[in-house]
Amino acid sequence: MIHMRCWGMIVGLFAFVAFLAGVTQLPSEEEITERVLRPSVQVAYFEGIGGATAEWQVAGSGVVFKTTDKKTYILTAAHVVEQAKRVRYETDKEGKERRVEEFEDVMAIIERVRDGIVTGELRVRCRVLKSSKLEEQGGDDVAVLEPYEGDLFVSGARPLPKGKNVYAGQPVYHCGSLWGELVNSVTFGVISSVARMYRNKPFLQLSTTALPGSSGGGIFVVDEGKCYYAGMLTRGVGETVNLAVPLSRIRQVLTQWGLEEILDKAQ
Repeated sequence: MIHMRCWGMIVGLFAFVAFLAGVTQLPSEEEITERVLRPSVQVAYFEGIGGATAEWQVAGSGVVFKTTDKKTYILTAAHVVEQAKRVRYETDKEGKERRVEEFEDVMAIIERVRDGIVTGELRVRCRVLKSSKLEEQGGDDVAVLEPYEGDLFVSGARPLPKGKNVYAGQPVYHCGSLWGELVNSVTFGVISSVARMYRNKPFLQLSTTALPGSSGGGIFVVDEGKCYYAGMLTRGVGETVNLAVPLSRIRQVLTQWGLEEILDKAQ
């Protein structure tokens, strides 16, 4: 016979587990598909001679955002598009040489899957609208892509509302192209720290699995069964010790560029 005190502890434990389940209610398959998988893309740069069927090298990942005024943008890391940067020098009328940095177009790639079978892929050419300095240069490592045919992307990510904060221990998903080949690999973990300092800037530390190719991929916190974009994975020091640029920093960068509508009007 179970002692009454032990029974009380068991009942209390079940109540606590039920409470946690309610607080951290995991998202449905539809929620993950629509708000994590479909908005996640590979980002590739051009290498060689040719057009859309030429050689494209996957450099990282990105996340699609659809706005209420029917615009489409992709957020990724600046170091992901660095290979698409071209530098030239021009001389002005006074004979002074000026360095000009330009970006070639990049490609956003979505893998098409039906009934558990990869049926093909969608490739959409994008221009690099904006790109910040890299972390090594004192920047925030954020870039914005603008697809030439944004209507080809059917789903966009849902950014974490301004009134909500992430917290240590909060469930989180990451979706990225691991090794540049394992397309849209969804991994699960928790926010390990909300204030990890690196190069004098705050990062989120998380325990999701990430590998080269994950850079620029989104991290999505879970809140009441919904997945919210909460930042961008940019670097890792181990498979389950990774750092992400928090959404607050991304918002600041977009505001400086006059592109705050990407998040403020996201639907």
